[in-house]
Formats: sequence, structure tokens, C-alpha cells
Amino acid sequence: MQQRKLGKHGLAVSALGLGCMGMSYGYGPAADKQEMIALIRKAVERGVTFFDTAEAYGPFTNEALVGEALAPFRGQVVIATKFGFKFGPKGEQLGQDSRPQHITEVAEASLQRLKVDALDLFYQHRVDTNVPIEDVAGTVKQLIKQGKVKHFGLSEAGVQTIRRAHAVQPVTALQSEYSLWWRRPEREVLPTVDCADPRDYEAEPPGGERRSRCRRPYRGRSPGDRGRGLKDHGGRGAVPRGAGAKDGSVTMRIGILGSGLMGGKLGTLFARAGHEVVFSYARNKEKLTKLAKDAKGNARAGTPRDAAQDADALLLGVHWSRVDDVLKQAGDVSGKVIVSCSLPMNADDTDLVIAHTSSGAEELAKKLPKARVVSAFNTVPSEVLFGVFEARRKATRPSLLYCGDDSRSKKIAAELIRDAGFDPVDAGPLRIARYTEPFALLVAQLAYEGTGGPELAYRFERLGK
Repeated sequence: MQQRKLGKHGLAVSALGLGCMGMSYGYGPAADKQEMIALIRKAVERGVTFFDTAEAYGPFTNEALVGEALAPFRGQVVIATKFGFKFGPKGEQLGQDSRPQHITEVAEASLQRLKVDALDLFYQHRVDTNVPIEDVAGTVKQLIKQGKVKHFGLSEAGVQTIRRAHAVQPVTALQSEYSLWWRRPEREVLPTVDCADPRDYEAEPPGGERRSRCRRPYRGRSPGDRGRGLKDHGGRGAVPRGAGAKDGSVTMRIGILGSGLMGGKLGTLFARAGHEVVFSYARNKEKLTKLAKDAKGNARAGTPRDAAQDADALLLGVHWSRVDDVLKQAGDVSGKVIVSCSLPMNADDTDLVIAHTSSGAEELAKKLPKARVVSAFNTVPSEVLFGVFEARRKATRPSLLYCGDDSRSKKIAAELIRDAGFDPVDAGPLRIARYTEPFALLVAQLAYEGTGGPELAYRFERLGK
């Protein structure tokens, strides 16, 4: 068996590890305990020294199984376990919990169940947006100093989270889904862990057989997924980063900066298409909470900073006068894909502030030179049009223009356009927005022109391409 070293702190493990979750949780009834103990011990005989479990698996029973099975091999194997969820009296999951006190409590309980003096590798199971990652890393750092934990790991974390955590306590390993169907880690995550210390390894087999980890079935699972009969895990896991959206594309994390008519509607469509959505920036928190609840998908309310954290794309849907404020609240958006549907309007919304020589999207790109701006959704700027499009969609999918200078960002925008029910039409580089924005304003004005206006706007928008 080949060996690997995780990070720069000498955690040596077998190149092939054994994930033990399915032995007692996740894929139907728990298997026979004695058979699973024999299986784990046979793996050790074959050279496997890396075993993965978590308190959430069962919950608790999988840790106890692994602890009993590996008791004769103390000092010869590495056991990874995880924290980050809270459970009710019947073992039901009650949400995420990475508060420092809870992390410490989980560590103590895991030590008992695994029958060890120190946890070899202690992962945060999922990033908890309610607890700063610096606090999480700092707590594990203290546990390491106390001799209760040896190494710190993260699971399904984004680039910025990895870097922030690593600055407090070196991250030894990152557990992520990485399969033939989900290769996005190659874009940013793998280069990041190469530049830092940790090593990334698959949480799933190469074919992605274990991709789904949440009760809510994805509407758009590919026929191959449905054919394999992917099962859910009782709502006890975070949303996977690889299940198909309704057109067969990958799932993304979408932050909504501005949850008015436009942001609210699009965010709802994205959530129902299978994406993770964070609604932010509305008149009050109650509106955001209602939007997330009504979306009936994997959506939640949050702040602009929450929306921006680890997002694959941000939808900017605020009035032009609020752009600076929402971006300030979002924090650093360097490298982020920002899909703009904000028109540069004057105070009374009667005219465009910029036209012919520039555009709102271009001005936004100047404000955020390190972000990747795409102009889209400007041709459907009213709730009225959505109703018309919905009624006509069975006959013909309406087109929607988009433009930008970064090819990868435009691909993401095109995916979102399809998920909203439109056919994306690439209008070219970002400077084309100076022509599409006035066109969008005209369509919006037509939409409000009497009873025939929406239909006329729909027909006129079809000419846009």
C-alpha cells in the first residue's frame, strides 16, 4: 500500500482510505455490526491505515463502531472524525453548530466513542456561516495544545474559508467531493491547497455514487443519477456540491445582493433549480426569511457578507443608488463572478444615467477591477414580464442577452439564465452592455404600457438577439 503525507506536519496515511459512514448510516438499514468490524479489520490487514467517520453518522453509532473495530490497532491507524452539527434527544439533526463550546463538547464525546486519547484528524463537517471560521480554527488550535486533537481539517470549504482558517491553525486536510461529474475544485480549491499546506482528497468514489447528502431530492438529477437510485440522508447532511441542476449542470452557491422583485424572483428560481441560494439586502430580515422559506429549495436569509462568502456567483439586483452600499457590506469580492441586473437609473427612474459611451456594467467593472462582471437579466427587469414569459414558455423559450469579458464567468451566467427559463444569447464583450441596457429600459417601459404592453414587450424582447 502506498503512503501519503497530509500537510506539512507529518500525518502519514495510506493512499487508499476507508469511509465508514455507509456501514451504519445513509444507505438503508445499518449493516451487521460484527460483519462491519471484520471488514474494517480486514482493511487494516490489506494495508489501509486511514479511516473516516463522524458524530453525524448514525448519529454517534458509526464512531462507536469504528472505535471498537480499530481498538486492537492503536498507534497503527489514523481515524478522522468531524464536528459541526447539533442533534435533538431522538438523534434528529437540528442544524449546524460550530460554536467553540460545542466543538469542545463534541471532541470529548468523540474521544470516548472512538476509545482514543487524541483525535488524529478533526474536521469541521460543514462551514457554519454563523460562526467566524477564525473562531473555529482557534478552538481546534486550543484542543491541539491540550493534546486532545492532533490535526485540523475542513470539509466542503471554499477558497477564502480555507485561507482564513489556515492563517489561525494550519489545515492538514480538506475533504471535498471531487468526481468525474464535479470537477470545479480544479479551478480554485486545488491550486489553493497546493499553495498552502493541506491535501485535498475525495469524499466520494470517482463515479460520484455517494453524491447526494440531503433529503430534498434535486429536481434535475441526471438520468444516470436517477438510474443509480441515489438515496437521501434524512436531511442530516449539507447540500452536495455536485448534484445536477435542472438542465444537468452542476449545483452552485448563489448570493443574492438585493432581494427586491428581481433578486427575489431570480433567487427563488435558482433555489428551485437545485442551487444553494443566500438572500440578502432587503428592507427587513423578515422579508428575507420569507423569501428563503417560499423558495422551497436550499435557500436561506443572510447578510451581504454571508451571500458573498464562498459564492460561485453573486447576483447584483439593487437600485443603482444602492450599489456602493451593498458592495461595502459584501466585503472583498475579488475573483467573484458578479452577474449584474442593475440599470444605472437616475433618482426618479425616468432615464439611464449612462448610455452610448459606457454602461452600468462597465462602471461596475471599474469599481471592482478584481471581480468578473457579466451583464445579464437586464432584458427582464420587471415582475410583469415574468408572468408573460411563464405563460408563453410552453410554446417558445424567450431569449435573454448577456455580455462580459471573462469566458468562465459567462458560462456561469449562461447556466443561470437557462435555470431561470430563458435561452442565453451571448452578445459579446462587456462594452456591448451600453447597447443592451437602453434596450432593456425600453422593454421595461413597454411592459407597463396598458393591458397589451407585456405581450408587446415579450414580442419586442424576442427581437433582441
